[in-house]
Amino acid sequence: MKPKATLKLGLAGLMIVCGASFAVSSDKNYATQLELKNCGVYTIDVIKLQKQPAGDNHWELVKEFYTEGPYLNNGQSFCVDLSGWEEFKPGDKARFRAEIGMGSTKNCDSTNFGESKKGRRKMEMAGTSLNNNGCRSKSYKSTRSASQCKPGGTYHDEGPCS
Repeated sequence: MKPKATLKLGLAGLMIVCGASFAVSSDKNYATQLELKNCGVYTIDVIKLQKQPAGDNHWELVKEFYTEGPYLNNGQSFCVDLSGWEEFKPGDKARFRAEIGMGSTKNCDSTNFGESKKGRRKMEMAGTSLNNNGCRSKSYKSTRSASQCKPGGTYHDEGPCS
């Protein structure tokens, strides 16, 4: 009888731990800044900013950013601060859609937009123009450590990817 009670408490404890973990993860899915770093052996020609309004299922184009130089090369990143943009309301989702030179177009992971949840979601692309080039979330930073991002977009040369 005693082992069954221990098992029930163990499962309850596991559910509490998992629940707390999910709460932290979902809270970190809110940001006001998006950043994309190119770690691939290709160039990124165009970065499209898209939004999915709260309660909607489709994505709409907000703005196209044509990369400098004229491309976003390996080791370079692009960042945009969405706070202050009239197009984004709390509860909307935001994402980048990257057009790879001589390759395909990839949707980046989406991020929940929230003015009260200031932070930066950093995505990274790798691989070749046709293989393993997904655009996935790599980190989350508070905006205090990520202040160089501007509403009109900011380019950074971060050096080669590891």
